[in-house]
Amino acid sequence: MNSSQKNIPKSGGTARNKKISRIWCLARDLGMNGKNEENLYLVVESITGKDSISALNLMELDTVCRTLKSLLFKQNRQKYLENAKNSKNGTVYLPTKSQKSLVSDYMIKLTEQLKLNVPEFYLESISRRTFRKDYKRLNRGEMQRLIEVLKSIYKRNQEEK
Repeated sequence: MNSSQKNIPKSGGTARNKKISRIWCLARDLGMNGKNEENLYLVVESITGKDSISALNLMELDTVCRTLKSLLFKQNRQKYLENAKNSKNGTVYLPTKSQKSLVSDYMIKLTEQLKLNVPEFYLESISRRTFRKDYKRLNRGEMQRLIEVLKSIYKRNQEEK
């Protein structure tokens, strides 16, 4: 048995290995692999006080995972904001008034046709299932696809009657 195997606890092997793999995947996504591997060890040491990933217990591994996930989220958010600032002329493609009026027209028709109690919830649920975001946060292209979805629902229900 060599010296590196002495520090590895025997219990929780599978879960422990998955957590360690997750840490390395998150580190790769954060750019902390290869030449920047020391940054990962600095993060691990700052969180747990230990300088080796293999010396961490499950709870410490989980804490490191959560921290790396939050760092990745912040990094992705920062990239998104930079891209939004650098887009063509700073223009954000918001839905047009005509698109919004088409959605409201179809919602009025569908409310009558499907006898919806709360049409806003129906619209929100379609938006969240289709685009994984709230109706109010849809951009122009997503709004157009939503209009097509509502149109197809309306036509399908008309054909059934």
